[in-house]
Amino acid sequence: MTNLALPDNDNYFGIFHKLHQLGVAADYTGDLYGPHFAGFYDRFLGTYIEDLPAFERHLQPGMRVLDLACGAGRLSFPLARLGARVDGLELSADMLALAALHGAQDHADIADRVRFMQGDMTQFALDQQYDLIILGITSISLLRSAPLRAGLYACVARHLAPGGRFVFDTIDPDGPNTGLYTTMTDMWSHENDEGIDFAVIGQQLSADGGTLQFNVYREQLDWAGATRRSLGCSSKAWLPRALMQAEIAASPLVIDHEHTFADLRYYVLTHREAAA
Repeated sequence: MTNLALPDNDNYFGIFHKLHQLGVAADYTGDLYGPHFAGFYDRFLGTYIEDLPAFERHLQPGMRVLDLACGAGRLSFPLARLGARVDGLELSADMLALAALHGAQDHADIADRVRFMQGDMTQFALDQQYDLIILGITSISLLRSAPLRAGLYACVARHLAPGGRFVFDTIDPDGPNTGLYTTMTDMWSHENDEGIDFAVIGQQLSADGGTLQFNVYREQLDWAGATRRSLGCSSKAWLPRALMQAEIAASPLVIDHEHTFADLRYYVLTHREAAA
């Protein structure tokens, strides 16, 4: 997760725009990747592991893995269980706190194989190189400008061991089901001992076709009857394949191969000299 959203009125659309105008989300309105939504994000996507095989296929026991924008350890913990030694890099202190909680509660037996650090995936300097660097759940799209993505590639190149691979995914704008992502509305709920967490989720492509906007209206109802209402927004770059290929060609990395899985396009990158 990275904190690059623009929480202003222009980022809300449809019913979310009307809710923003009415001011009904009195408890919080703003960045979907801010502290208020960390728990929602973890509940909403924290158990999603359908993309794990796309990263696991590059893994060998004992590999050193860097999980960029790792959130609360969604991929870090499963990869560690498969025998890797994993470092997770995450910008959000709130997500790192959740990662520590998950580690203590559910993954204490592999604590010696997982380490979490706070940092920005476009400008980080760590003390080692990695056999495999991953960036999951289309998080590269949170970098909405070419210079930010260039910073990511440069950092990855410095931290990728000889023969190592960098694997990341994007929504495939050229795929057969693009319409599922350009316009979408859904509902989500979660119930536990504290109460019910309910959200309306919307996504649409901006008028200029360059940005995918994501809105969430959330109500948290505790069993005592109190309700907290919040409204969050985020946006991602819409990254056509030709654009990605051109940017990578200008980086220190080179595309080893690409493949698609579940409407996502996966890029596997190596050092340019390794592919020569």
